[in-house]
Amino acid sequence: MRLLLLPSLLVVLLLAASCGGGDDQSASEQWSSDFCSAAADWRTSLEDTVSQFQSPSDLTAESLRTAVDDGLESTQTFVDEVRRLGPPETEAQQEAADIIDSTTAEIESTADDIRSTFDSGDDSLPSMVQKLTQAGSQIAQMGQDLQSSLDELENLNGGEELKDAIESNEDCDAARAGS
Repeated sequence: MRLLLLPSLLVVLLLAASCGGGDDQSASEQWSSDFCSAAADWRTSLEDTVSQFQSPSDLTAESLRTAVDDGLESTQTFVDEVRRLGPPETEAQQEAADIIDSTTAEIESTADDIRSTFDSGDDSLPSMVQKLTQAGSQIAQMGQDLQSSLDELENLNGGEELKDAIESNEDCDAARAGS
C-alpha cells in the first residue's frame, strides 16, 4: 500500500512545486503589468473605434451611435478591470489606492456625462456630430486623467519599485501614447 501512495504523493508535490515557483515578477511588476495592459487595451479600443471614420462618407448617425456605445463599453471595462486589481502592494499602498479610486471615478463620471449627452436630443447625423464635437474634450480629458494617474503612481514616496515597474513596462508606454 505504501508503494502505491508514493507515486501519487510525488505527483502532488511536483504539481504543487510547479504552481508556486515559476513567476519571477514582483507584486509591483505584476500589478503594473495588469494595470497598464488594461489601460493600453482601453486606449487601443478607443483608437480603433475612431479609426472607423476615415472619410466623411463613413459617417452615419447609426455608426456614430455604435461607436459611442463601443467607446463607453470599453471605458467601463477598463474601470472595472482596474477596480478588480485593487491597489499595488507597496509602502505607499493607501496613496496608490486613493489615486486609483480618484482616477476611475473621474473617468467613469466623464463617461456618464458623455452617455447623457448622447442620450439627449435627437439622433440625426448633424446632432450626433455636434454631440461628438462637444464630447471630444471630455474624451481627451479621460486620456489626461490616465496620464496623470500614471505620473502620480510613479512619484509615490515609498513606491520606488512601482515606479521602476511602470517605467519598464511596454504596456505603460502604450497607455501613454497620444496623451
